[in-house]
Amino acid sequence: MQLLGRHIGQAVPTKGRRSVAVPPTKRGHGARSLVVVASLTRRPEDEATGGKLLMNSMDEEAASTGAVVKPYRAAPRDTLRMGLPSKGRMAEDTQQLLKDCALSVYKPNPRQYVAKIPQIPGLEVWFQRASDVVRKLRYGDIDLGIVGADMFAELADGDDDLVVCHEALGFGQCHLALGVPMTGKFAAVTSLDALRAMPDWTAESPLRVVTGYHNIAKRFFAKHGFKHVVLLSADGALEAAPAMGSADIILDLSARV
Repeated sequence: MQLLGRHIGQAVPTKGRRSVAVPPTKRGHGARSLVVVASLTRRPEDEATGGKLLMNSMDEEAASTGAVVKPYRAAPRDTLRMGLPSKGRMAEDTQQLLKDCALSVYKPNPRQYVAKIPQIPGLEVWFQRASDVVRKLRYGDIDLGIVGADMFAELADGDDDLVVCHEALGFGQCHLALGVPMTGKFAAVTSLDALRAMPDWTAESPLRVVTGYHNIAKRFFAKHGFKHVVLLSADGALEAAPAMGSADIILDLSARV
């Protein structure tokens, strides 16, 4: 977990699938890779672009070009805003961290998105999805937030307007892992080197990877010397894509237990 501000490993295998643990993802500007971004859902109008996903959002444009896309100008205000995760273990651990720091979050209505910390007058606390904490920092809608290093690396790495104030809060640890089938041509693959050395991956037949973390995946495969990779998108149930034959492997972030 990281505390962000704005200027003013061990794998968990799935059934029938081997997880290959890989080194932790680090922040920074890695070399641009030759990875192609593509969509699992192909539309007729995509044929002109070779099946590539049409980039029409800020996140997608950044994923396609490797550049940091500057968002719109935020509305003026005179209050300081902090973004916190709204759900799950990350939200619980963040609340506990604040309590350990003698900071109590006061939210009279659990359905509300906004709260306050009585010990810090003038501070608004906004509960958001972890990814939206990063997005709203970039938009300028909030001024600081607590969020995972994975969300920062995926959505904001390279944005000079964001400052990592503390990058080791001590909870929410996870690591990047590849899910590789245990049968067929992958039966003997037990390491990243073995996967990269397979003769199957060519410009005409690249390694197809389904993931929800395209920026992280592009930097990872470029760093480890993969030359022919296509990234596919899916919002959930990544394991289904290799089973359906639409992807070869999966790349995901796995929580440490």
